[in-house]
Amino acid sequence: MKKFFFLTALILMAFFPVQGENCSQCRRIFRVSDCENRAYPDDFDKRQNDYSQCINAFMGFGSDETWFVDDENRGRYEEALRHCASLKPDWGFQFDQHSDEELRSVLTSSLAALFHSSRASFVQESESDYFFEGAYDCARIPNADLVTGAEEYPSTLKLRLYYDKGGEKELVKEWTGHSSLHHYDSLASQMFDNRDALLRRDVPLTDITDDFEKMPCTCRIRGEKEMVSYNTEMKITVSDFRDGLGRPSREFCRVAVSVKEGEILNGITPAGLPQGKTAVFLVGSGEVTVDYRAPDTSLEGEETVRVYHCHTIRDVSCWSLQKTEISRRVIAEEKVPYKLPGVYATLSVTYEKERTERRDKGPRHRVDKRWTEKKEAKIHLILDKKPRESVAFDPATGKIKVTRYRYQVKEVTIGQASLTGQGTSDEDISGVHTVTASETLGSYSELEMQKSGSMLVMDVDPETGEIVTATFPQFILKGNITHSTRGTQSCGERVTEISRSFEEEDSFEVSQDFGSDSHEEAVSVKEGNGRTLLKGGARKESRGKFDVESFSSSWVVVIEP
Repeated sequence: MKKFFFLTALILMAFFPVQGENCSQCRRIFRVSDCENRAYPDDFDKRQNDYSQCINAFMGFGSDETWFVDDENRGRYEEALRHCASLKPDWGFQFDQHSDEELRSVLTSSLAALFHSSRASFVQESESDYFFEGAYDCARIPNADLVTGAEEYPSTLKLRLYYDKGGEKELVKEWTGHSSLHHYDSLASQMFDNRDALLRRDVPLTDITDDFEKMPCTCRIRGEKEMVSYNTEMKITVSDFRDGLGRPSREFCRVAVSVKEGEILNGITPAGLPQGKTAVFLVGSGEVTVDYRAPDTSLEGEETVRVYHCHTIRDVSCWSLQKTEISRRVIAEEKVPYKLPGVYATLSVTYEKERTERRDKGPRHRVDKRWTEKKEAKIHLILDKKPRESVAFDPATGKIKVTRYRYQVKEVTIGQASLTGQGTSDEDISGVHTVTASETLGSYSELEMQKSGSMLVMDVDPETGEIVTATFPQFILKGNITHSTRGTQSCGERVTEISRSFEEEDSFEVSQDFGSDSHEEAVSVKEGNGRTLLKGGARKESRGKFDVESFSSSWVVVIEP
């Protein structure tokens, strides 16, 4: 097998920079948020009403009468304007009278018409990737023409583009338009409509956001081991995220890490994808730690770790990692070989026991007890590469055929072995009422293999050469368990608290066949391909008068090619 060094991989995707038109699926949503007419007084409507009433009163008309300025009353009307000048709603300077909401509406139309594209869309909702804020203002003191005396009120329109950080914001870019006139239309022409308008220089808008995001195009993958053994865990570090120009990517960018053979134990699995095979992470500080667990076995003989570009950049408070849109573009890939020291076997056994006891012998003797217990063990075996063979002579063909392989056990380790149990008891006997809850926890660290069976034995179908059964050695596991009981005991009016715990040594036998008539079912090969990969297992349930015991086993054998 070719040896791959799992040290540091830098895969440069220089031909596929994730920017602009090269990322057609990196669509961005924009909106126009708060807008403000800073020249518009808060009490404009009241001032407008007071101003109209003043002029009507001076002209001698009621507020509900309609009148017009003509040659007969023009002089009086001009006198009324001078009389009521102090009540002008714009204090004499001629600002644009868009309200804040009206300004937001016209800006949304102008920006959407200018910047809309296959990658940029504008919405009215409150959630988006980016948002604009606008502010209009008008000079309080006019500029006067020295010749004609005409007065002009210069105005400005300031636009700011922000990245939406879920309640906070980060400035991306701002634009400021100037006009010698107070009208919004004059500002709009200079900012949006004219051929050389200020914002037309930044079409398409996604060029600006791409430059701001610096989405990852490359990264490094580094494992803490050059080779990894089956059924073991290790850390995989993904770091040095850079965009197409070699700049560090922003912390809000996302990447998806996938593995082919084993399992990812952390990160967030996107909706609709298998748990543990793909996980999404934020770039964050620039280093992502992936918790990886190798499988029981692999026909590939190596793991393939890939990092994918993700389209989504919205803040996680608004758009969870589970909703991340993942690209098909791989920005980094690395392979890690599995360590195969020889024939490798794993035996996993689970024993489950459930006990229920109900007795009712009248008002002075009632018992109700429930108890469940679970024992789990996973044992790894390393065996001699070369087995001892049993053969048989076939007179029909004159050939000798293999009927059995015996692999000597070289090394045995406990992957995990534990006991968990819990139960409740409610007893009312002779006037004493006892209610308790119990718990048992334990772990096993000592292993004893039965000497008579220190081999893995595999029987072969002499006609096909396929392995049909695999029989493991039997083991005794030893460890310590802790029992604890809490509850109360009542006798008449006296109530006593119960709280006790104790430790003891414990042992249990690990066997794939459970020592029962399910032997053939337990050892037969359920799936596999001859001498390379074999899998099997069995289940059993035993019912007594007061209890139910469930047994299950699974096992796998790998033989190095």
